[in-house]
Amino acid sequence: MATHLYYAADKYEIGRLKTVCFSFLAEHLSPTNAGELLLLADSDGDLKRVVEDFILMHEEEVFGSKEWEMLMETNSQLTGKTMQLKYKKKKSMK
Repeated sequence: MATHLYYAADKYEIGRLKTVCFSFLAEHLSPTNAGELLLLADSDGDLKRVVEDFILMHEEEVFGSKEWEMLMETNSQLTGKTMQLKYKKKKSMK
């Protein structure tokens, strides 16, 4: 439900509702919903960074999940860029 509310709040520019939904979604990130939230956050830089950070911290669980596999089939560009972040961050730490 929060994802639908977030989408509507973003679309209709309801800032307070979007903020509440953002907080809820960030607090309830899990390996099974990370892909769905990444897709939702693709147009929101702040939420996208939160989701990407979560994914990288839980990469084995996320990248090995059925949900991630399904997202790879429907949005390979987004999943590829997210997986590439791991290597970009590792490289920048050297």
